[in-house]
Amino acid sequence: MQPWFLPMDVFVEIRRILPNVHLSKMRYHFEDYGCLRCSSRDALYGSNGLCERCSVLIRGRVKSVLKRRLKNVGVVDSEYDFSAALGDGMTSARSLLRELTSRRSAAGRKSK
Repeated sequence: MQPWFLPMDVFVEIRRILPNVHLSKMRYHFEDYGCLRCSSRDALYGSNGLCERCSVLIRGRVKSVLKRRLKNVGVVDSEYDFSAALGDGMTSARSLLRELTSRRSAAGRKSK
């Protein structure tokens, strides 16, 4: 199985050396058998062989256990951005959309 829930910079380094089929195998599992957790076949695909709903649930659980354990040992403070550390797709998408929106706004101002 592929490494799950890695920080984006680590994922990018691993991704560069892996063939595409390696990353697609969890998607193929989802298409053939459904979600790894709930076995749903009619849900939208989320990631890592999980439907969207289960992917959000598991990512939230991982965030919670990391936050609690790392806080208990004093590795990070309570304000640490775990969403970015887990490679949250929503955070990445928002960042990309923010950049696109600002570019469009800038281009619109230049054309006036």
